[in-house]
Amino acid sequence: MSTKSGATGGLPPRTGVPHLARTLALAGAIPFVAGAVLLWIGSVGGLSGDFVSGALKSYSAVILSFLGGVHWGLALAAPDTRFRDRELLFSIVPAVVSWVAVLFAPGIALMVLAIAFLLQGLFDIWIALKDHAPNWYARLRAEMTLIVCVLLLVAWAAL
Repeated sequence: MSTKSGATGGLPPRTGVPHLARTLALAGAIPFVAGAVLLWIGSVGGLSGDFVSGALKSYSAVILSFLGGVHWGLALAAPDTRFRDRELLFSIVPAVVSWVAVLFAPGIALMVLAIAFLLQGLFDIWIALKDHAPNWYARLRAEMTLIVCVLLLVAWAAL
């Protein structure tokens, strides 16, 4: 798909991530920041902890499902049927995990979602480094996985 990440085998440089992709990803992190902050400071403007944790669980589930959709898109473009079939199978896992996670109490749900984001991030990085996605995607997913996992753990600790 694109050039390998270099002789060191590490992640591509930060400058390789398209500006719009990074901007949209960071904007998508705003609800994670808001959820973590609001859970730490407590009830604000009538927003209870239950409401905030429910909103954070729901948003996390939506974003995790979106990340699974990326793999459906990769499968559509795959010339190799083995890769296509693997991507199709793995594309539904985040949605199923998300659906189950939102059924749990907030503390369990946020921990399950944090673990799921970590595993999805590692899988996405691996796929990109194997040239099945643009190599800049590995860098973006590494950065966003760290941000989201830390924020979910901060929110979890506030419960």
